[in-house]
Amino acid sequence: MSPKDTPPALRSYALRDHTEDFLNGAPALIDITRSLSRAGLGPATGIDRVERAYIDHALAWAGESWFLARALGGFVLLDAHGMRHLLSHLDGDRPWGFPDFLSHFARRQSRATRRAEATARRLATALIPRPALATALRRALPRGFVYLNVGHSNQTASTLDQVRRGGAGRVCLMIHDLIPLDLPQTTRPGTPARMARSLRAALPKTDVLIYNSHHTARRVRAFLDECDQAVLGITAPLGITAQPLRAAPSGPPAFLVLGTIEPRKNHALLLDVWDALVAAPPCAGLPHLHIVGRRGWQTEALISRLEGHPLYGTLLHEHGALPDQCLWPLMARMRGLLFPSLGEGYGLPLAEALHMGMEVVASNLDVFHEIGHDLPVYLDPHDVEGWARAIRALCDRPHRAQPYDAPRWSDHFNLVTQGLETARQAH
Repeated sequence: MSPKDTPPALRSYALRDHTEDFLNGAPALIDITRSLSRAGLGPATGIDRVERAYIDHALAWAGESWFLARALGGFVLLDAHGMRHLLSHLDGDRPWGFPDFLSHFARRQSRATRRAEATARRLATALIPRPALATALRRALPRGFVYLNVGHSNQTASTLDQVRRGGAGRVCLMIHDLIPLDLPQTTRPGTPARMARSLRAALPKTDVLIYNSHHTARRVRAFLDECDQAVLGITAPLGITAQPLRAAPSGPPAFLVLGTIEPRKNHALLLDVWDALVAAPPCAGLPHLHIVGRRGWQTEALISRLEGHPLYGTLLHEHGALPDQCLWPLMARMRGLLFPSLGEGYGLPLAEALHMGMEVVASNLDVFHEIGHDLPVYLDPHDVEGWARAIRALCDRPHRAQPYDAPRWSDHFNLVTQGLETARQAH
């Protein structure tokens, strides 16, 4: 079935609730390679949140769930009991165990990764050498299981081929974006070519592609056409963690930018905007800007400019990456979210901010219109004076929180479950 032939039902949000019937009862094998590899690296990123949502959903339903991660020397396979224990370590509720014998051969791994993988091996029901994955899965899992990889990690042709030979009924990958192909100048050298090669090799091994937005779906379908490939696609917008609507913020006007500090996120625009605001401030006075996110690659000039700015530490505040328990209270105090990104596959901060009652100024991207509809102010991500005018206007008028129909994870999993059933019937 071609992606263009996807039934209208897959695009409908009025679906029956599959919360208690995830995957229509088929056993699930969730790839957790990304979650394991992120141990010790700080608060979760957007893709981390998605993989965690799948883990939590699989553990919450009554069916059979298994979890697979690539690790040193091969793979670890965990059942639901082992996964719950591993989550207690990932969440910081329990300390990681000590490195094991195999860890001594992982000289390129960080200490945190060695301890995390050693803990996963202790909790695993099976330790699997790479060439033996198919055989191990045939022995351990019921035939016809659904393999779900939503973390952009371990999506290799070799792994997918072994998973299929190991008894998978459907092999499903989530594609979050094709940003390295669309904005190669904002990624590390070599990344676009690697991504294109990896996708071309993995697509023939894949039954279903899950898209996080209609924007991503259109872009990936164009790539499929270029590769002369046809893979069933499910468009299932991501859900958000529910947060209550808050009262209008008090105190001086303050804005938030949320995301890794890297070229694509376009933080340099906001420094230009704050220079323009200094020259012509709002009537309410100069606003605060709170920058939340870890420092990424190719940011030396930007960080030097930020740290040398006369407002750094007074009106320009850099927080680094924050866990949710610190992030939500900070967001509740903000007048609005600023999202000047040059490209996104989705944009969870935009949906979260609108749900919390924040006002949003965002780049004029198709995916942001898809998520935010007519609620944000949309601007060219290079228009410094336009952003300055929009921020002045927000500072000088009363706060307006508008109702927002936030996407829910239950809707996402309903769409995925129904789409996978269509894929099963098509075989």
